[in-house]
Amino acid sequence: MSNWFVKVMLGILSEDLPAGHKLPSIRSLARRYQIHSNTVSAAYRDLEDRGWLELRRGSGLYVRPLQSSAADPGELDVLLAEFPACRS
Repeated sequence: MSNWFVKVMLGILSEDLPAGHKLPSIRSLARRYQIHSNTVSAAYRDLEDRGWLELRRGSGLYVRPLQSSAADPGELDVLLAEFPACRS
C-alpha cells in the first residue's frame, strides 16, 4: 500500500491539510518515497478528478474545500480500493 497516498487522503479528511494548502511537487514526492513520478501523478490526478485537489498551472496542486461526499467516511475505502498503487 502506498503510504504517502494514504497520508495525503487522511490529511485532507482530517483537515491537517486544510483547503488552500499547497501539496509537494510530483517530483519531490517521487524522490522522497522512491516511487515513479507517474505513480504520484496518477494519484494526484485521481484526487483532482474527484474534486479533492485543484491544479493551478505554474503554481502547483492545492487542497480544495471538502465537498460533503468527500467527507463521507466510506470515501477513503472507495479510493483505496479503486487506486491500483494502494493495493497490497
